[in-house]
Amino acid sequence: MDQRGTANESRPAAAASRGKPTLAIVSPIKNELPNLPALLETVRTQTRPVSLWVLVDDQSDDGSSEYLRANAAKLDNVTKVVLVRTEGLPSGYELGAKYARVVDRGFKAVREHEQPLGSRYDYIGILDADCFVAPDYYEKLLEKFSLLPRLGIASGYLYYKIGERLKLARTPRRWPRGGIRVWRRQCLEEAGYFVTKS
Repeated sequence: MDQRGTANESRPAAAASRGKPTLAIVSPIKNELPNLPALLETVRTQTRPVSLWVLVDDQSDDGSSEYLRANAAKLDNVTKVVLVRTEGLPSGYELGAKYARVVDRGFKAVREHEQPLGSRYDYIGILDADCFVAPDYYEKLLEKFSLLPRLGIASGYLYYKIGERLKLARTPRRWPRGGIRVWRRQCLEEAGYFVTKS
């Protein structure tokens, strides 16, 4: 495992200093170099600060890791950025179990970075490298969690860009979309995250 913390390692947690709930995001990366400028911009422009952003590079060979090391540290609204490289997973891309293993590696990195803090992140989300959310996305989701104490997992709607058009993904209305979902920590701990085929 090649794990490198980047960006603002000594800065105190911005969210904790304001008493706001903390948010950790996991982003699986596999040869996503063309998407990375937009991904960094979507996180940079969030109105809700991110406490921890774990980037899980699944053995990219297109320069994704190098790009992230050079640019992810420049995000002022992210307290800590960590780049983790997977080891021991089969090469290639698979939406089911392989993707889940990559995400699970990110969740393990979140737990590893909580231990020295002596506390846990309140919310944990997935942000796929090809998903770009509105600047107030996390702010609105966390407001919804605050208003609905029994809400355990949530996301916004997912649209696909086809040429210049946006097309709404065909999933049930109340179904959290995989690549942009956020869990309340308690829900994730109670329900678990299963490595299985989609």
